[in-house]
Amino acid sequence: MAASALIVGVGLGVGGSAAANAARARAAADEQSQVLTTAVEDCGHPEGMAVGDSGQSLSIDGEGDEEFSGASLTAISCVLNELDVPDYVVSQIESTRALDGTLSASWSGLDATWNYHPDSGLSLDIHFDENDNN
Repeated sequence: MAASALIVGVGLGVGGSAAANAARARAAADEQSQVLTTAVEDCGHPEGMAVGDSGQSLSIDGEGDEEFSGASLTAISCVLNELDVPDYVVSQIESTRALDGTLSASWSGLDATWNYHPDSGLSLDIHFDENDNN
């Protein structure tokens, strides 16, 4: 009888722990889904930026020489700053040429791909790494 009480007690402890872990995982996912949205909001909802996939991705369409609508360089810089994008990634984005094609980088659970053409401007997509287990 004592053994079955111990087994039931351990079973409840494990179940309770699993439920607590699941609740923490849900809370972390909810917090994660707000990061990109908050960055865009904090920069004043710039034109040319769209948060998608329930807050898991951000698409930025920058202004170009022949495409006057889109996110300004100031707005893009603001969002990158809000997301704490490392300086080396910002430097890579800033130095991209049309001939470079599509480039990518990863940091802190985020992945980014971008390309640039002077006529159409910067096209930058940022999303959470599906394989990151933070």
